[in-house]
Amino acid sequence: MKKYITGEAGSVEFYPYYLGVVFDGHTIAFVRYWKGSFRTIGPLSFNEESLEYLLDAIRGLTRKPLEAETLLKDFGPKSEIAHRALKAFYNSLEHPKSERIELLFEDWRRIFSQVCSYTPEKLKKLAKFYGFENADPEKLTFALHTYYTLLMKLIVSEIVSVLSVGLASSILTRLHESYLNSSESLRFVLEEELEEGGLFRQLGIRNFLEADYFAWYLEEWNEEIAEAVHEMVRKLMDYEPSTVEQTPERVEDLFKRLYQNLVPREIRHSLGEYFTPDWLAELTLEEAGYDGNPDMRVLDPACGSGTFLVLAIKRAREWALEHWGVSADAQTELLEKITKNIVGIDLNPLAVLASKANYLIALGKLIRYRTGDVTIPVYLADSITVSTKTSARGGKRIALKTVAGEFEVPLEIIENGLVDKVFEAIEDGLRRNYSPGKFVAYLYTYKLKGRKFSQDTEDALKELYKKLYQLEQEGKDRIWTRVLRNAFAPLTLGKFDLVVGNPPWINWESLPESYRELTKPLWQYYGLEKGSGKGMGRVKRDMAMLFVARTFDRYLKPGGRLAFLVPFTLFKTQAGAGFRKFLTYGRRREPKIPVKLLRVHDLVTLYPFEGATTRTGLLVIEKTEKTEFPVPLIVWNWPDSKGADVEATLEDVRKKAKIHQLVFIPIEEGKPESPWMMTTEKAYEGIKKALGSSEYRAYEGVLTALNGVYWVRILQDVGGGKVLIENLWDVGKKKVKKVRRIVEKDLLYPLVRGRDHNRWHVEDSGIYILVLHDPETGKPLLEEKLQVDYPLTYEYLVDFKKELEIRSIHKLWGKGNPFYSVYDIGEYTFRPYKVVWKYVAGKISGKAEFSTAVMAYKDDEYLGQKMMIPNEKIMLVPLENENEAHYLSAVLNSTITQLIVASYTIETQISTHVLNNVKVPTFDPSTPTHIELAELSKKAHEVAREKYKLLDELKVLKASLKGKRGKEREAIKAKIEELNEKIAETEEKLRKIEAEIDRKVAELYGITKEELKEIERLYEVLME
Repeated sequence: MKKYITGEAGSVEFYPYYLGVVFDGHTIAFVRYWKGSFRTIGPLSFNEESLEYLLDAIRGLTRKPLEAETLLKDFGPKSEIAHRALKAFYNSLEHPKSERIELLFEDWRRIFSQVCSYTPEKLKKLAKFYGFENADPEKLTFALHTYYTLLMKLIVSEIVSVLSVGLASSILTRLHESYLNSSESLRFVLEEELEEGGLFRQLGIRNFLEADYFAWYLEEWNEEIAEAVHEMVRKLMDYEPSTVEQTPERVEDLFKRLYQNLVPREIRHSLGEYFTPDWLAELTLEEAGYDGNPDMRVLDPACGSGTFLVLAIKRAREWALEHWGVSADAQTELLEKITKNIVGIDLNPLAVLASKANYLIALGKLIRYRTGDVTIPVYLADSITVSTKTSARGGKRIALKTVAGEFEVPLEIIENGLVDKVFEAIEDGLRRNYSPGKFVAYLYTYKLKGRKFSQDTEDALKELYKKLYQLEQEGKDRIWTRVLRNAFAPLTLGKFDLVVGNPPWINWESLPESYRELTKPLWQYYGLEKGSGKGMGRVKRDMAMLFVARTFDRYLKPGGRLAFLVPFTLFKTQAGAGFRKFLTYGRRREPKIPVKLLRVHDLVTLYPFEGATTRTGLLVIEKTEKTEFPVPLIVWNWPDSKGADVEATLEDVRKKAKIHQLVFIPIEEGKPESPWMMTTEKAYEGIKKALGSSEYRAYEGVLTALNGVYWVRILQDVGGGKVLIENLWDVGKKKVKKVRRIVEKDLLYPLVRGRDHNRWHVEDSGIYILVLHDPETGKPLLEEKLQVDYPLTYEYLVDFKKELEIRSIHKLWGKGNPFYSVYDIGEYTFRPYKVVWKYVAGKISGKAEFSTAVMAYKDDEYLGQKMMIPNEKIMLVPLENENEAHYLSAVLNSTITQLIVASYTIETQISTHVLNNVKVPTFDPSTPTHIELAELSKKAHEVAREKYKLLDELKVLKASLKGKRGKEREAIKAKIEELNEKIAETEEKLRKIEAEIDRKVAELYGITKEELKEIERLYEVLME
């Protein structure tokens, strides 16, 4: 059959458009080509079901397959349909006829600001992308979400028609025919069958469309909207909905792929939106221990478009097929268990609808086996926050704030699982125009069958009903009862065996102030706000930490397991200190929460989120006992810088990645809040001998907070102790005006930046820094002295006085200081020798590439012998003695120290804390090993100087190749080859010196040869 298809198709791009059928009168099989290989379905018994498959397949060959790539051509951002619909929706939002639309839009803004770190500024890029240059970016985003959700609704409704064969005809056909009658007829069918859920109710699906912010366009209906919607319907009629059953792999997470392309990646990432690839979700489910048993309860509390839910359903269907077979009873039981036990929650209305759509598609023909109405267990709600209030009578109420007001629901209703019944009664009452008293009577009689509540609960229900009734009278209700029903769902879901997912990675500080205030008590409750360790970094708190603690506590059964994707930095940075403590001890106060961290995966170099360089980790915790160190750490190293393909399978990723078994151990014994080291138990036996605090102290380099004023180039020596300078006006985020001035050269110093630092060597930047501080004290020179002794320099600075005075750090710390003061400076800045290292060093890997160099005076062509000054991206240890400086540099450049730093520090935070964690013995000139290390460092600096000189020559030679031909080009290439050989020789010399340094430093700490060998091996693993 493969041979027939390849022969008939001719070219591989046409293979997917052919269907092979093998039939012997009793048994039938199908062959299709998809994603690089032929796939066989069957052999199957020839019966009604396999005949239906054949007929659907034949029909499908004449229509477009329902897959993301094809849909994007017709409905994507470059399509005429998308632009037409967006324009129609946006125009209506600009001048809405209904006050309810304004209310919906404002509440969408409220929720959208909580689910992502959005600002109108970020959304402007979206307006530009779609060609709406002067549009309101928030309204345009709301219009885009409306377009996307309508597209989803139309696709899903057509698919459901196929899945529930015999119960409904094509809704697309009915919509098309209604438009031919009149645009108002189209609006009526859209409202009744689609937006009000008529079709889905007919098919026994209760809640596909509820709490929907995006049906507003029906109230703003006009010819422009009607034409745009009809165009969407007409084009969708070209597609084959049975693709869902014919080739389900084509529609896996269909709506995630659509949204990924409707909103450009750069904009989604700036908003904190990252979609989980299937292989990563599979790994997470695997680590959680989910084998597909439908009796296990699984929750994704931040489900997004439903990736984890869809894959869990797939596993459940495979498990049931193996253990229960395919009988109708088995299918019915499976449907009931899936919809009871595989549950999702998300705060984003767009994500919830996409997740429900994907959930329905994943259920497939199981829908046919329902015995009653099916509820899709995906809820629009906040998984972590609950605002509790106490009434005058002492009754407990749960409150939800929206732009329509604050709504309170009695806790008694929630605890007794009566939320659905109460809100059904409220909807009935509003529709029938009941008074509050009549509503309560109706609730007791028809919904609760005579059951009564406390007086406080009854009063609260009347109060709630009154608010919703008032909104109904004002024409503002419609959605709020459904929003409330969803919002309180998390309180009624019970406990789960497994909690899985990819929680929001959003800085807490970037969320609205109201939401920060609402969540602040939770940070304190779980002990997550506590940080420790001076200089351990400035990373802000990430909401992922709170998500882990809160969902673990709130939803997990005793003995249950949580597997979440989290920022890997949480295991190393100061911001994660409280989180690490929670992972170790849980909550130790009453009520206690036991936590056992089972293992962590380091997935950083896999860069799993399509084009994003986020540092990804996977943690697995259980609600049992407490964490014991060492904790298993599985490190996945990717062989290239591109990272794993989002379309790869988990098997593909496993085959290509280098996987190493390591452990996590806190760098400070008995202090789990301290950063955790990535190590092996064998290597730890060696490096723990070097752990501890040094008497040496490190400082940050000079911070100007306005480099464009202080950083200059010297253009000319004009004599008389003066030079002509030009400021580097465009460096840094804040630009200043460009000027050329003559200034006194006494206050100029050679500048060293992070990029000028190399292992064993500091490059000449050719840039200078103005430092108007006394070298003896580090304090700023008095303004009077400056005016008298350095009038030209003072005049230059006065020209920038306004900009200098408004520097944030100057306003914060500069009270009483002259306007030209710089910060992070002291007498230590002017010491003759400094051991320096970069604050940022290494690729995005979660492991710092630490190295040092000794910096002293520079013989400068303009300034003579002058002290070199590092900027704030350079850390420094000030010293008076050259031998001591080289001794310290040798110890810090050893593989032993490099491993320690790489193991607990990320590459963007190699701060002064290094010497709080590496115990360097104080230099003693009478100790031979100390002197030997100092001499080895001097040799290393000398060889490195030679190496970088050769590299500079090489750079010049390579540049000279341009435009050269024949013998001249060959001569240059020969010189390049000669230089490369010399560079290789210097590198070999350096390796030998460094190997000797490693041996001497091991001797210094009492590290054995075997331990040193393991340390060197482990360092290679971390640097892969």
